[in-house]
Amino acid sequence: MHIPVVIFKDTGSVYGVNVPDIQGVHSWDDSVEDALNNVRTAITSHIETLLELGDPVKIMQSKIVALQANPEHAGEMWALVQLHRETLDSKS
Repeated sequence: MHIPVVIFKDTGSVYGVNVPDIQGVHSWDDSVEDALNNVRTAITSHIETLLELGDPVKIMQSKIVALQANPEHAGEMWALVQLHRETLDSKS
């Protein structure tokens, strides 16, 4: 499963990563690579929490081109974060 994420950096700050398809999931760090690793952990933790609570796990996998149409993300960098379903299934 590939989840689209948006990467941004404001002047004088660390790299931030938001997950538009999973509200409230985000990450940050000093490098793009570390911020992407952190967001993978944040997504997994979010899903694990939903499973533990018995809440439904609904993850859209929007196309990046569709997400880029949002003016809020104009000019920002995009990436796909890979999650392995087996890892998530073993947590439930």
